[in-house]
Amino acid sequence: MAGMCVPPRLRVSYGYKRLVKEIFPRDVHSSEVNAREMEKLTVYALTNTDKLAKIGLYIERRVGKKFARKEYGHLRCAIGVLHNLMLACHIDLRLFADSVVRLTKFLLRQMEAPQLQILGCETLSKFASTQEEAGQVGAL
Repeated sequence: MAGMCVPPRLRVSYGYKRLVKEIFPRDVHSSEVNAREMEKLTVYALTNTDKLAKIGLYIERRVGKKFARKEYGHLRCAIGVLHNLMLACHIDLRLFADSVVRLTKFLLRQMEAPQLQILGCETLSKFASTQEEAGQVGAL
């Protein structure tokens, strides 16, 4: 068996940053999430729950950048990604709850943009209901 070539890995591993970046649409004003990439990120998050805190922090940073550039479509997209992760990873919600709470506070403080305050209210509502379903009340 000497000289046999070992085939390359069959499963390609993507980092969470790449997966998050690929979810966003090309148009900065669009809020449509790339569903296929969202599914990949969800599977990645479910199989690598230890990365949930880092994913939450990364999304949090992206929201800050999108807000500074006034790219509200991408900002809505980032919050949508967070909502999907909250629903999919509700058992491990405590791992990225800090990011969700900080983002919610950030959105609720935007007095000049009422649509962002509404988005913050929706995020808080989804977070509370997801936490209640998972039986993790107390992180608020």
